[in-house]
Amino acid sequence: MTNAELKEALGSSWVIKNNKVIPVMDNRNFENYTITCSTAFIWTGSKISVVPVIKDMDGMEVDAYNYNVSISPSPVQEAGTYTMTVTGKASRGYSGTLSHEFKVVKQLLGEGTQSNPYTISSTADWNSFADIVNGGEQYWNKYVALENDIEISTMVGLDSDHKFEGKFDGRGHKLTANIVSNDPAFEGTAPFHYTYGAEFYNLTVDGTITSAGKYAGGLVGWSGIYDEFENCVVKATIITGADYAGGFIGNIGGVSNAKVSFTDCVFAGTIQSIDSNQHKVGGFVGYGMGTTSMTNCLENGTYTNISLMNPRTG
Repeated sequence: MTNAELKEALGSSWVIKNNKVIPVMDNRNFENYTITCSTAFIWTGSKISVVPVIKDMDGMEVDAYNYNVSISPSPVQEAGTYTMTVTGKASRGYSGTLSHEFKVVKQLLGEGTQSNPYTISSTADWNSFADIVNGGEQYWNKYVALENDIEISTMVGLDSDHKFEGKFDGRGHKLTANIVSNDPAFEGTAPFHYTYGAEFYNLTVDGTITSAGKYAGGLVGWSGIYDEFENCVVKATIITGADYAGGFIGNIGGVSNAKVSFTDCVFAGTIQSIDSNQHKVGGFVGYGMGTTSMTNCLENGTYTNISLMNPRTG
């Protein structure tokens, strides 16, 4: 059947575009548009201005005079969860609405310096830390310290634009993870989903990390260039439904000059398949480009129903 015949059979609500038969969509309806806005803002004690970017179906930015923005509750000032509603102006020929939820969160205690780092003392602190990073604060060259053993279920870092770039000192404490992703399309399930130039010290990770997608990691899912790990131990069980899970890192960078170093680190956890299918894994790194250096490290993991080991295992 040709595209023309298919369009004829489907009726007038379908058109041919880019050699495909697609449904007719109202290009003046905001319900077909996208909204870009931070998901978290750091509390300042003062009123915060929140400005969205709206793009139409062709990816073109829509001028602000074509829509109204309301936020509830208002004003945006206290720590909490807020809902933004963007409505197309009928007087300008637009219709429909978009909504976006965001948080105002308080910064961690401390100043982010080596002598006075931001501190995480509880699961609630970790969740705030995740909200802040996932909202766009990358903690570049800032120090964050773990003050207690805590349990976590939230990942830090949304994507390559929302990643952790700081220095994380576990101070001998332990993260016990209970992190689950059942989406096969989601890659890089780990306590730190995205990092870039990050440093990790004196940290133990235990618990369970379950991922239906590729590149699950005991500590980091997607590692950018120049990440460093020193005196870190992963004892966690990683349950994977796809290839390239790694004891520490799921995937290193995407560039040939990526460099990751491990010093005095141990993988003593378990990597196992989520089902009867066998998968490719790595004791320290599941997959990656560039150079990995290891000094005085030990791979002492347990592997169940695995087909192939990445040579970067310690």
